[in-house]
Amino acid sequence: MESDVTKVIEAGVGTVSNVQKIDSTSQTGSSQVRLQFAWGTNMDTALADVRARLELVKRRLPDGVESPTVFKYDTNMMPVMSVAIAGQQDLATLKKTIDDVIQPAIERVDGVAAVSVSGGLTREIEVLVNPWRLQQYNLSISQVIQTLQNENVDVAGGIMPKGHKNYVVRSLGKYENIEQVKNIPIQVQGGFIHLSDLGEVKDTFARKDSYSLLNGMPTISISVNKQSGANTVDVANRVKKEFNRLQQQLPGDLKFALAFDQSETTKNSVNDVVRTIILGGALSIIILLIFLRNLRSTIVITTAIPFAIITTFILMYFNDMTLNMMSMGGLALGVGHMVDYSIVVLESIYRYRHSGHDPKDAAKKGTAEVGAAVVASAITVATVFLPMVFVSGMAGQLFKQFALTVAFSQLAALFVALTLIPLLCSRILGKMDEAGEGNRWWERISKKSGQWYDKLDGKYRELLVFSLNKRILVVAVAAVLTLGSLFLIPLIGTEFMPNQDSGQISVDVKMPVGTVLDDTGAVMARLGDAAGQMPEVDTVLTSVGGGRGMSGGSQTEAGSMNIKLKSRKERSRSTDQVMEELRRRSGNISGATVRVSSSSGTSILSRGFSGRAIEIAVKGDDLDVLKKLAGQVDGIVRSVEGTRQVSNSMDVGRPELRLVLDREKVARYGLTTAQVSQLLKMSGDGQVVSTLDDGGTAVDLRLLLSPEVRSSTSALESLFITQGGTQVPLTQLARFEEGEGPNVINRTAQSRVAYVYSDFTGRDLGSIQKEIQAKLAQVPLPAGYIIQYGGQQQDMAESFSSLGMALALALMLVYMVMAGQFESLLYPFCIMFSIPVSLAGVILSLLLTGRAFSVPAFIGVIMMSGIVVNNAIVLVDYINTLKKRGLGRDEAIVQAGPVRLRPILMTALTTLFGLVPLALGFGEGAETQAPMATVVIGGLIISTFLTLIIVPVIYTLFDDLGVEIIGRLKQRAEKLSADEATRGG
Repeated sequence: MESDVTKVIEAGVGTVSNVQKIDSTSQTGSSQVRLQFAWGTNMDTALADVRARLELVKRRLPDGVESPTVFKYDTNMMPVMSVAIAGQQDLATLKKTIDDVIQPAIERVDGVAAVSVSGGLTREIEVLVNPWRLQQYNLSISQVIQTLQNENVDVAGGIMPKGHKNYVVRSLGKYENIEQVKNIPIQVQGGFIHLSDLGEVKDTFARKDSYSLLNGMPTISISVNKQSGANTVDVANRVKKEFNRLQQQLPGDLKFALAFDQSETTKNSVNDVVRTIILGGALSIIILLIFLRNLRSTIVITTAIPFAIITTFILMYFNDMTLNMMSMGGLALGVGHMVDYSIVVLESIYRYRHSGHDPKDAAKKGTAEVGAAVVASAITVATVFLPMVFVSGMAGQLFKQFALTVAFSQLAALFVALTLIPLLCSRILGKMDEAGEGNRWWERISKKSGQWYDKLDGKYRELLVFSLNKRILVVAVAAVLTLGSLFLIPLIGTEFMPNQDSGQISVDVKMPVGTVLDDTGAVMARLGDAAGQMPEVDTVLTSVGGGRGMSGGSQTEAGSMNIKLKSRKERSRSTDQVMEELRRRSGNISGATVRVSSSSGTSILSRGFSGRAIEIAVKGDDLDVLKKLAGQVDGIVRSVEGTRQVSNSMDVGRPELRLVLDREKVARYGLTTAQVSQLLKMSGDGQVVSTLDDGGTAVDLRLLLSPEVRSSTSALESLFITQGGTQVPLTQLARFEEGEGPNVINRTAQSRVAYVYSDFTGRDLGSIQKEIQAKLAQVPLPAGYIIQYGGQQQDMAESFSSLGMALALALMLVYMVMAGQFESLLYPFCIMFSIPVSLAGVILSLLLTGRAFSVPAFIGVIMMSGIVVNNAIVLVDYINTLKKRGLGRDEAIVQAGPVRLRPILMTALTTLFGLVPLALGFGEGAETQAPMATVVIGGLIISTFLTLIIVPVIYTLFDDLGVEIIGRLKQRAEKLSADEATRGG
């Protein structure tokens, strides 16, 4: 298969545009070639290109090879639902009902791409030919096959006029029942015999090479794949509705049990995010009430949240975005920040009202005073996410909608802050009274809050004066804190994506190659019983006899289970804890390789084709050398702490019974290799040579040798091959020998490769991968052999690289926005000092929570870069405003700091408390957003404190630098003027 099929196809499709990687798998009877395209490629166009290339190479494939099937693999087309079907019917009748009625009905549902069926019995007519009777009648297998095919035809004979009508002449020769097959005449010397004279003709079922169980009971399972771009929840709802309709209409008391439903996970995750948004918003409102100490002011600010959310939804709608985990996660991260701009506007209006201005005048002047700063702040946050839209790779695909949602929410919040908030302030703010609404308990709380804030204000003023007098000390402390935190980075570790508690577990079992189906089924039954005894488990769907994916076929030594856990409210342990318990229980099953993994959407997405976190490829030409090297790599990976479930693609070969032909003798008897191989094929799976028409349903007609021959090597050796009336013993043409062949031959980039796979636990992926690479660097490799790394490590490196460029571009855009706002190239630098000092908070937050630095955490850093400069923008803008009013620099800073203290603290705390529920990781799917919220909280805590101190200090240093530069320029200009005057005199 490798040389005659795989290599030919690889060469043919290798020139398709945008192909980044070509992988292939060659094994007995099948070849699978996978093309991985660059992100953003139009897959419909790519699919058409691949099909066109295959049409050109078809003629180069050997005779007998089926036409290649092209399948567009898309992560959005992964199974969204697995349904187990049972009823009063026997498995054969149920399978026919599913094939004829249920599967076509589900495939017609809008949004469904494909439906696959596992289990059940399929009717088949078997012709068991006795080879010694063939020898007796001097017949060959080819003659029998040709007779079966030639006798099973309907032939149209044209038109015959008869009277006033034309009749179609047609001979009817199709097989309609098993008796017709038995009585097929076969020409022999001296007359003819019937097919039944050569052996037994049985109406039976196709050999069962797989079956399914639901909670230990026989069943037939259906997997439903959705179309790329289709909404998972909508497709699942339509499929469930169709199942309900079929259940009511079909006989046999059919029962449909959901073993896996990705839409439930999606809906639960979105609902949990909605609850997180509500809780975060409520916490933000409480913070506002404590600081403002005025119910009307709090109500005014609170209105910003629903109006901003509605406006965000409008922007999402016109950009064809959907409500999913990413978009809702972006909204959850932005909800606490939505009131920031409204707080700054209201606080400015609030001060003008206290100065004696009427409501309308206060609304106008207050909004005008901070309008430019608020616009700059909002544009800054939106700007940091602009590069995310253009990030390539998996990170860009995953977080594009997240980035757009955050950007839309900031623009919506800005719109509300500059329009609705001034309007409401001018209408309902009324008399400014911080004593509350006359309620005694509220008055006491308000009074204590006011006293606490007055003390804080005084302490901050003193600290600010001290800092301005000790500028070098302040800068040194900030530098030591920032640089010192960098030494903690190795303690954090890195990973691609955090694990999700999805409530879905996948178990893959591999027995020794060649294990019969019954032995594999016994092991799967033990595992199913072990899983069913765990209190957290809801349903266990078991498939015995794993498929070979898109290449077809089945492996009797493989099995799998989809385990659906109860909802998180009904279980005390997480999915990871249940998986660990299942691993422990499966550890005592000898001879079985059991792999337990999560079935969450992001887990599958981040594992790619191999399905493993760690992937090491050893490339070379010689299979024996590859096997030896793969064994060495396998041992090294197992020795690294934290690796789990290590496997090797060349660990065990498949047992073979080889027929070694003597080509000269074959030719001497006028035979061909194909004729000899055809006889051998009949001794195995046989060959479907024709079909029987049973009321419109085609039933396969399979020809194979009788069982007593297929189960004995000595019987095979005694076979004869008939050719032109001459019978030749098979032993005269070939010899049998037992051996071991490669189970599969993997190729990548049109070169042979052996893979070593591993999962990980207890340590972060980055440190494990680093240790593996260090150990493998010491392994001597023969010439022409190399080691490459893939899996999550490759995805993580590519994503970090793309996000690093996005962060750099975001910082440049932020600087440009601020340079335009302040009409200065120096002031933006002092504001951006709040970004590096906030990294100390990022590192400490991840260290304290035990979370690794991942792609979501990197997204959080980008978001934090936009948020932390907001307070600095508002502070510096007000300092410049006071300077324009005639105040000295230090005096302006000392006045501006306490004035901006309240809005800065309010905006920081509302953002922080709005993110707390998300950072705690409550709800399904929250693990993805939790690292983002964690780094934003950590960075914002540190940056808020340092912004109030370090930014004013850096402001003075840059101001002194600016004054010095201007002074020197003036001196130079004066000197040039004096020189010109001297020369002129």
